[in-house]
Amino acid sequence: KAVAPHAPAMISFYVGADSATVSGFLTHYREFSATHGFFIAQIGLYFRGMEQDVATGMRDPELLVLADGLRDVGRPVLLRIGYEFNDPVKQYQPSAYIGAFRHVTEVLRKDHVNFATVWDATAVGFSDPHYMKWYPGDDVVDWWAINLFDAQDFRRTESNAFVDDAARHRRPVLIAEA
Repeated sequence: KAVAPHAPAMISFYVGADSATVSGFLTHYREFSATHGFFIAQIGLYFRGMEQDVATGMRDPELLVLADGLRDVGRPVLLRIGYEFNDPVKQYQPSAYIGAFRHVTEVLRKDHVNFATVWDATAVGFSDPHYMKWYPGDDVVDWWAINLFDAQDFRRTESNAFVDDAARHRRPVLIAEA
């Protein structure tokens, strides 16, 4: 009902918090949006190694260009901010990640972008059971998401616990990648 009269459709994109990546992404995103029917964009925003810069506003020029571009295209967006935060091979530093997630949310909300924030974990990262140390807070997280890359990820006790925690926080869960 929320997307009527259109059939539900979602497509994934990825963008980094640097000017070259934002510029290239927006060019592609605008072209794609102009030539396709209705869709909801699921966008993974990557800033690993730049967490502190994002959190302190040093990447605001890039974020503002991204926000303006998303707003101007006008498609609804599920924004996976710092997706796979708990990847054991390349984890985000928790306090900087939280600051960056909160700051990105603030910048895009001020720019009136039609988006929902998504806090996105990867099942392989549940080897660290303390994933909540990366949680930015219910006031800035609209959706929880999980990436399930192996059939066993669907059956992991930790994956089920993550979904149960989302329910306790009254947040829907998106399978962002599988």
